[in-house]
Amino acid sequence: MLKSCLQILVIFTAFCGHAAVAEEYITPKELAHGFVGHCVQNAGRRDKVEAAARVFGFVELSEDEALMLAPQDPNADYKMWRVGESLPELYFLSVSSTIMDGEPLETCAVANPHTTIDETTKEILQLVDVDRLIFDDEIDGQRQQVWEISLAPGLGHLVVSSAKSMGIAGGSIAISAPREE
Repeated sequence: MLKSCLQILVIFTAFCGHAAVAEEYITPKELAHGFVGHCVQNAGRRDKVEAAARVFGFVELSEDEALMLAPQDPNADYKMWRVGESLPELYFLSVSSTIMDGEPLETCAVANPHTTIDETTKEILQLVDVDRLIFDDEIDGQRQQVWEISLAPGLGHLVVSSAKSMGIAGGSIAISAPREE
């Protein structure tokens, strides 16, 4: 499960470093609240995230945009949206489903090319009870942090990916959990 989630975030973070420039962006607190509302509160429930995207009118990414950000697993089923009207409040939201060790796994992630991910992570950790940090390392210029988290559908992982050492301010945050039936 951890490897699959990290692969998704590496691609998301690399893409985030190539976005256009604007003067003001979504704050770390706003991105944290978006992540908790869309992903943490719906962990293991991709169907609920997709329903919210339809209700709120989020714009689904084009086929090429989605392919560029797709999970490494060619069998993963995924969807991605732009959340927000323009760059200042814009972030990306994605959901994916795969099978890991014979069990269905759901991942929900947000990404933003400009919002400071370290600050966003601090905001999330004030809102979400995590069990313990199990991984924190920099690989090929990208920092990966993984926490175990107890969720209704079972043990999940909160994964943060950033590339601050490469001069990229933004990054991505995901939660992976067993599919809630």
